[in-house]
Amino acid sequence: HRHLFGHVGEERLENFVLSQCRVVSGLPEEEGQEGALYLRGRACNFSTLVLTGEVQVFSGHEEFESIRGPWSLLGARCLELPEDSYVPDFSAYTSTQDESKRQGSTGDTRLVIITVASYRQLQQRIRPRRLEI
Repeated sequence: HRHLFGHVGEERLENFVLSQCRVVSGLPEEEGQEGALYLRGRACNFSTLVLTGEVQVFSGHEEFESIRGPWSLLGARCLELPEDSYVPDFSAYTSTQDESKRQGSTGDTRLVIITVASYRQLQQRIRPRRLEI
């Protein structure tokens, strides 16, 4: 995720995640739509970083299933577009604890929710200031 966060210092990035983002276990209720983290064709204003566990992603016309694990960033393009203009072309669901155990994974899915507004604030803070002459 270097193109989104590579220019941000480690300390500033840690502070950003701790103070401006939410870390949630499982599906964040207000973001969840019909039990989904993302729904194909439904606009959203956040990106999601998977810390632990798994997220099932269904993409393409045939809704091909893939599993995204730790350090996967979903909806990254959302952070590059004007707010409320990102419409995912995939659906994504967090794996339940029962599913994780069946698949040999341990623990709940933990996610970092990064809103467009918080990402924009981060960008404004690190943008070099022009000197007035």
